[in-house]
Amino acid sequence: MTLPYIRLGAEIRVSNPTHSMQGQLGRYMGPAELPGMEDRHRICFDGKVHLMQQEDFELLYPERDLRAD
Repeated sequence: MTLPYIRLGAEIRVSNPTHSMQGQLGRYMGPAELPGMEDRHRICFDGKVHLMQQEDFELLYPERDLRAD
């Protein structure tokens, strides 16, 4: 299951306690759009983009950053 319509630039936090970047804050940059990586999302941390699974992060402000369209 993928997250529906996340606003580009939305603030996220790595929430998976076993992830090496746990607790880091970043910005949502959209789905990965790479063959075989459809379950990944692009997240920017200090100017570097990382591919992450949905289970590894959460939105800081879901009421603002999830779109209904």
